[in-house]
Amino acid sequence: MVESFHLPPLRQELGIYKAPVSPDGNPAWTLHDPSANKFYQLSWPAFEMVSRWELGTSDAVLESVRRETTITISEDDLVNLINFLEQNFLLDARGTAKVLEGFKLQQMSWSKRLLKNYLFFRIPFLNPQNFLDKIGGWFSWIYTPWFFAGCIAALITAVFLISQQWENFRHSFTAYTTWEGVLALGIAVLIAKTAHEFGHALTAHRYGCRIPAMGVAFIVMFPMLYTDTNEVWKLSNRRERLAVL
Repeated sequence: MVESFHLPPLRQELGIYKAPVSPDGNPAWTLHDPSANKFYQLSWPAFEMVSRWELGTSDAVLESVRRETTITISEDDLVNLINFLEQNFLLDARGTAKVLEGFKLQQMSWSKRLLKNYLFFRIPFLNPQNFLDKIGGWFSWIYTPWFFAGCIAALITAVFLISQQWENFRHSFTAYTTWEGVLALGIAVLIAKTAHEFGHALTAHRYGCRIPAMGVAFIVMFPMLYTDTNEVWKLSNRRERLAVL
């Protein structure tokens, strides 16, 4: 038996949201760290312990969970939870240190940041939230069954017309062997990718999620556009998450 001890304080700004049911059928929750904009899934026992954290001591939390729920938990479960919170800088003192560390990293020169995070790093170009607030309502028609049906009809029509002129269609790709063709293709891909990222952003915005950044991510120095849709983890509806994806 582990002797009762005082629980380390949690960071005050953390938020907890209901999540979709876990694969084993048990309820689940999402813990949000707004400073780092990171999300962590909490199991049912972890949620019950965190929601009683203000009781202050290990014995009080464990006794309350055992008395008020059907969950069987031990002192080891609570210790493992504390280790998880500490490792992810979710406890009060460690959380503050993590925020300061992130701020110092931002102050580094671009060359030092590159050496420290060359496998994956992101360069945000804009905060689109105000723009999305203004234009979000303009695109509600995209989410109607009529628009989906129109896309399917356009796809079928395109396949049919291409099949009637397959040789002409196949030879049209020779235009991309020139520098002008490559440049035109690059511009087309850039426009398509930008529209693609705004698709993620508009759909997340439609479900009430905040979009703090859009920009370019580098994965082993290979660039690609990205949209920060981390707040989708706040959504408890799987269909809404899937729609953003």
